[in-house]
Amino acid sequence: MKKILILLCLISTSAMAQNIAKIATLPGSSVKSSHTKNAFNQKAGAGMQFCKGNLLLNQMPNQAGGTFIDIDCENCGTGVQLIADNFLLTADNSISEFVIFGGYFPSNVPLATDIWTVNVHEDNAGVPGTILYTENNVASSRATTGTVLFGLDEYHFLLTLATPIDLLAGTYWVEIHNDSTGSTDMVFIENADPDVNSIADAVFATTDPAVTWNTITGNDYALQICEESYNIDINVTGLAATNSVSFANGADILTINADGIETLSTIKEGLTYGPVTITTQPDTPDQVCSITSGNASGTVAGADVTIDVNCVTTQYNVDIAVTGLAATNSVSFANGADTLTVSADGTNTISTLDD
Repeated sequence: MKKILILLCLISTSAMAQNIAKIATLPGSSVKSSHTKNAFNQKAGAGMQFCKGNLLLNQMPNQAGGTFIDIDCENCGTGVQLIADNFLLTADNSISEFVIFGGYFPSNVPLATDIWTVNVHEDNAGVPGTILYTENNVASSRATTGTVLFGLDEYHFLLTLATPIDLLAGTYWVEIHNDSTGSTDMVFIENADPDVNSIADAVFATTDPAVTWNTITGNDYALQICEESYNIDINVTGLAATNSVSFANGADILTINADGIETLSTIKEGLTYGPVTITTQPDTPDQVCSITSGNASGTVAGADVTIDVNCVTTQYNVDIAVTGLAATNSVSFANGADTLTVSADGTNTISTLDD
């Protein structure tokens, strides 16, 4: 059976009942979609997390459809469509990143520059209330997931806030939209399966800023919410191509096989880390790695921490020990290209060799 991606452009609740022909969808699609899992569902797991911190909400895309989140939406009745989805925080926390899953319709052409806006609202009796945080032109990155949604590439978009949001335990709404002005394509977000911290349904508005929020029954959206956190990174230099070196930060362990920066731990703001230790030294050939920066332990203070490590190859001397040489004499030696002339009794080095 041919599957059709549902791309909804909702108008008002009353208009939806009276003027369903005005709803812009792909042929064969319908307004309401199902959360029923199927063979195409992406499963939540380590390989499906694209942010640093712990996931506070993990609504994974189900390839059942999608809805426009664009303030320049040619397929929408008023040219604007905003979507907000609600979530539960079970404890006080800080949010620094959002990930959404979606793409570009109808030509499958990514925007030259994504222009994301994020608004976080308090809950007002089941709809978004006062805006607690707003940011325009949110720093973002995108990458394809390898999934094709009925001819359209699926992307994950990582949105990193300029300032983390501190929130008390409770119910909140997040509104995320793009601006495709100047493009022939519109931006959509996918439908998703609910998570343990999901709250049923979502809302939409047709003005920016929103004046009236209308309920979307039966939909959650492909959204990850990530707590504020920072990396403890290891920057290795000098490691031989055949070697590896291992590190530990408490229960976190990391083995590095080449020069470069890799993440050992991800830690919340204000928490202590370390001391970071080298647990296994490289031995093929023998090398000694040492921490050269003074931050192997400390407190995370609003930024990633990079610990510098330098590795040097163990070297051995080839020495010549001369005894009984007359005071007026000298004697010369060679070890390949290395040469040495000795003019008195004693020990001198002719060569220094790597292990």
